[in-house]
Amino acid sequence: ALCSAVVGYLPTPSSPANGLPMATQKGFHIEHVVGQGRIMRASRRYEPGDTVLREPPCLTWPHDDAEQLISSFMCASADVQAAVLDMAAPDADAGLSCIVSDHARMEAVAERAARSAERSSLAARMAEAYDGPRAADLFEHLLLIGDINAHAFGKRAGLFPIAAKANHSCSPNCGHSTRVGGEMHYFATCTIEAG
Repeated sequence: ALCSAVVGYLPTPSSPANGLPMATQKGFHIEHVVGQGRIMRASRRYEPGDTVLREPPCLTWPHDDAEQLISSFMCASADVQAAVLDMAAPDADAGLSCIVSDHARMEAVAERAARSAERSSLAARMAEAYDGPRAADLFEHLLLIGDINAHAFGKRAGLFPIAAKANHSCSPNCGHSTRVGGEMHYFATCTIEAG
């Protein structure tokens, strides 16, 4: 059952980290970079093995039960809702131009379309208990955020609003692990200079 929260009011993030006192936030900042969105940038030097970020999830749900993502969101505080809605939710064609093979690109398009249809169907079914299309749009958006940003740990999945700002890299300078209880731990794998 969904928590009886008001779908109509969803707050706007108030700061780059959304005012959440959840994560250790020393040594980096969040900034907007054209073409990349909001990213984490080191504001001090890190040595290999240094902790860059430790963040508990703001929402968790059983990995195989996306309806619980919606329920957790609806029951969350306004700050947590704002942090979740501030997470990446790219368009269906995002990154397709980077796929060189026509066959691989076509497969990616088909997979994304199938997953989008699943999200849309689930959102519409769940929104029947609310005020129609507005709730369905919100739920579909939340399911996309979950698909793009969730990290699994054990039998659960979680959203980490600050860790989600870390850029993907084919030669990363950080590694990550999810600890018992779901805390995300980012650590330097090489020297990282400020900036």
